Amino acid sequence: YTIPLSDAAKAMRDALDLRRLGREIAALGSAPRPVALLYSKASMLQHVPGESGTFPYLAELRRIYKASQSTGLYVGLTTEKKIQAGDLAARKVLVLPAAEYVAGGVPAAILRWVEGGGALIVSPDSLVSDEYARPAGAAASLGVRLVRREAPPLKRGEKVVTPYNYGDLPRVPLKMGGEPFEAAGARQVLECAAANVAARFADGAPAIVRIPRGKGVVYWLAMPLESGSWGRFLARVAAEAGLKPELRVRPALEYRVATVQGRRLAYLYNDSDQDVTVALEPAFAFRSIVDRRAESPLAGRQVRVPGRETAILEFR
Repeated sequence: YTIPLSDAAKAMRDALDLRRLGREIAALGSAPRPVALLYSKASMLQHVPGESGTFPYLAELRRIYKASQSTGLYVGLTTEKKIQAGDLAARKVLVLPAAEYVAGGVPAAILRWVEGGGALIVSPDSLVSDEYARPAGAAASLGVRLVRREAPPLKRGEKVVTPYNYGDLPRVPLKMGGEPFEAAGARQVLECAAANVAARFADGAPAIVRIPRGKGVVYWLAMPLESGSWGRFLARVAAEAGLKPELRVRPALEYRVATVQGRRLAYLYNDSDQDVTVALEPAFAFRSIVDRRAESPLAGRQVRVPGRETAILEFR
């Protein structure tokens, strides 16, 4: 195997940038993460009967984490042990991504955090049981009744959604507050107070339930949101919780903004093989934008990000 000289040159440039921009990269990587996904050991260890080696929770965790990257929000992970130790005090939004088995005592701790002002998103089929597969009762405590669960409409009769068959799922259109979304996957048939229904399926059944609780709110999804819709939904819930990104970009791609010693820095990552020209829409005043990797000012509010590359910008 021969390594092309162009690849060697790129590796050397990347290494130089890591040394030269070490402080900026460290600041962007260590910023607080007010949005958290639950990394549930109890859910991670459960096998699906008859589906050896399949972990729906891990597949959904990866999918939701990746779909969250285009929101401009810093997204991290928390665990059941961390929650019991008070980790949610530093969070604004908590997402349960198909965490079916959650250790006893943790749901109560989460709901106490919601009452204090947190925003919780419950994606199917979370909070169904404790770590011993005993009914959790979390839905009932929120005024939601799970009537039944409908299997995902997969073409080949599979019982579980995986990254390999996710594309076979039909997209189900929804509207919440006039904004269109799409859902895909297994469906929960729910009953709840009509005043708490934020979106409905075509048959009138609740699709998204919004439950005010104390100073916070719980969003209960009856069907997982499609990856493209998930980012917009998360951004909407985060804005309601007081998290509004300082920068918006078009088209959607992974990006973050952090303030370091009074300087605003941003990184953008193009997770595709095609070069992308990104339009920048800052919500703050600035005089110029400098591409820190090239150490040259941008001509306007656009930056070209090559495929599989990262851009680091400084707003001055």
